[in-house]
Amino acid sequence: MGSVLLRGKYSLNEDGTTNFDYDVPALAIGGTRDGLMRISRVAEAYWHGVKNVEPALAGKFPVVALEGVAHHSFMSAPYPSAVRNDDLSASVDEATAHSQVASAMVNFFHSLLTESKSEVFQGI
Repeated sequence: MGSVLLRGKYSLNEDGTTNFDYDVPALAIGGTRDGLMRISRVAEAYWHGVKNVEPALAGKFPVVALEGVAHHSFMSAPYPSAVRNDDLSASVDEATAHSQVASAMVNFFHSLLTESKSEVFQGI
């Protein structure tokens, strides 16, 4: 939550697709108003984990960007000083953000348990 897998966890195959060197599936959840994990970095992770991932890893490293969610939206107050000083303002309230995060997590676990390769994050 509020982060993505580091660039060192993946590489490009000869065919240009992304291969992850990570043993377990991982969901990355970012917010469009996050002042610490910028949306451009979340978009890069989406490219590698969803759009460009090698077919055998499809659905194992999804990335979700939640509209209006800031870095502090993933937690409850009091916020650490770095978050207070550097984060952007959320445009959704805490309850809405927490509900969106929970929904993304449930969808991810469901996709793993049912081995669904479909687009599980529609409607988030």
